[in-house]
Amino acid sequence: MSTSMAPPGRLLAAGLADESHTGIETMELDPTRPIPLEAILERASALKPDIAVIDWPKADGILARRKRNHALSLLSKRLDCPLAVIQEKFRPEFGAVLAAIDPDPTDEVALHLSREVLRISTALAAVLGLPLDLVNVWRLPEEHLLRSSRVHERKEVVDQLVREECQKSLKHLNDFIEAHLPPGAYRNLIHRKGGTTYQLRAITVSEDSSILVLGSRGREGLAGLILGDRAEKVIDGAKGAVVVVKPPTGPSTVNERRAA
Repeated sequence: MSTSMAPPGRLLAAGLADESHTGIETMELDPTRPIPLEAILERASALKPDIAVIDWPKADGILARRKRNHALSLLSKRLDCPLAVIQEKFRPEFGAVLAAIDPDPTDEVALHLSREVLRISTALAAVLGLPLDLVNVWRLPEEHLLRSSRVHERKEVVDQLVREECQKSLKHLNDFIEAHLPPGAYRNLIHRKGGTTYQLRAITVSEDSSILVLGSRGREGLAGLILGDRAEKVIDGAKGAVVVVKPPTGPSTVNERRAA
């Protein structure tokens, strides 16, 4: 059964729109100063936008870039709506919306995030008149160990395990797509093997006129320190726009709450 995708309505565009539009409120930001987190959060709380957009050029230097990315990560975690980050100070002509989904049936949060990413991506593609492409990154977690000198499993055995993992990933992906999208609702399916963060960053470079929509678990505290923030790393390496979607239930995952 297909899920209906309602297009987004009100938009908070922080420093993005040059003129006022119906349903859009803008804020003038100074890119030479720190991102005014509290001011943006206060405005967003009052407007309750469907998506917040911030146009903030990449900073020069490692320290300045880390501060910028950390501020954007905090903003994403504290906003009640998805955050779109425009990487450069220009008005790009976007070519496509890329929905990064991970429909792992054993991970309830991954499934929920994938549904949210798909909903937002489909809405953006409809409103902006852009094609929708689906992105999924998969890997066999133990492949590196199996191929190492420590284990040195036979190549044909590891290759077979990788092929089986690929087919399993494709099955989960196709089942999810069939359940949530009508036929012909997307243009391309990008199915890549490798590390998720690396592959998503590579895709944003090769598809530099795209809008990448990805989910973030929004981990905070010790979990965030140890595991890092994938969305922050993708934003740092992206060339196009990145939209970060998080679960509305907060930073902790279903599996993490069960383990507590």
